[in-house]
Amino acid sequence: MKKSKLSVVALVISLLPFITLLISLFSEKITGGLQMGLTALNVISILLGLGLSISVVKNPKRRDVFSIIALCICGFWGLLMVGILILGLILTFM
Repeated sequence: MKKSKLSVVALVISLLPFITLLISLFSEKITGGLQMGLTALNVISILLGLGLSISVVKNPKRRDVFSIIALCICGFWGLLMVGILILGLILTFM
């Protein structure tokens, strides 16, 4: 099985939002500065991972299992992020 370094990097970047999940599970309260930093980390890692995954998957010579998994994970995080934003907007203006 061929393994591209770029696809492994995309997979690692797509797994970064799990850090926020672990921090929120094991801590009682997340302060404002840490919360803002984790939010920025999530958004940047989702967009960067999605971009890297798409660029690797589009090229058939570099396409491998890691890039496809990274694309699926980033797609899930992206849909979750958009769904939370839409739900927040709906609940705010109703």
